[in-house]
Amino acid sequence: MNCPHCADAIPDGSNFCNHCGMPSNEKPKQYGKHTVIFLLGMFVAGLAISGFYFLARTADKAPSAPTTVHAAPPPVPVTKTLVTGQLTVRPGSYVPYKVDIDITKMGDPVISGTFRASGGRGNDIQVVLADEDSLVNLLNGHSVAALYKSQPITIGKLNVPITESGTYVLVFNNRFSLLSEKQVFAEINLTYQEQQ
Repeated sequence: MNCPHCADAIPDGSNFCNHCGMPSNEKPKQYGKHTVIFLLGMFVAGLAISGFYFLARTADKAPSAPTTVHAAPPPVPVTKTLVTGQLTVRPGSYVPYKVDIDITKMGDPVISGTFRASGGRGNDIQVVLADEDSLVNLLNGHSVAALYKSQPITIGKLNVPITESGTYVLVFNNRFSLLSEKQVFAEINLTYQEQQ
């Protein structure tokens, strides 16, 4: 007699197979068509779930899209007129123009321009650019380090970068002349880069 489960030979009358240990009088289970389809469906579903898991893990490791960094808008160049046209400087006197500079808001400020003087024997004027304290000392005859200081001249140019915040004064000085009035033609501007 043969075992109905493993088909190995077993002695007649034996209740259990000596090879597989299953009962010899029990018939093996027969799986129906529906059971086979169910098991096949479970197998396919397991494969699909494994595939999705693998794709999800791969997507997590994929490099992310670069983050867009918005650059600050470029600075806007600004030009402010400090002096334009003709001005009269009386003898023994001066004409000041104050300029406030804030380098936290003004990038690379520069005071620049040209001037021409007429009047008196020398057709001359002195032009000085200094902070307020230095100007007081300078006009009282003391030696100070001004940002710009010309001798009494007829024609001149200035191009002075400002590196510190503060109040500055541009002066057309005729204190050296006690009798002659001076006419000065000037075009002087402040230029800087303004952050938007």
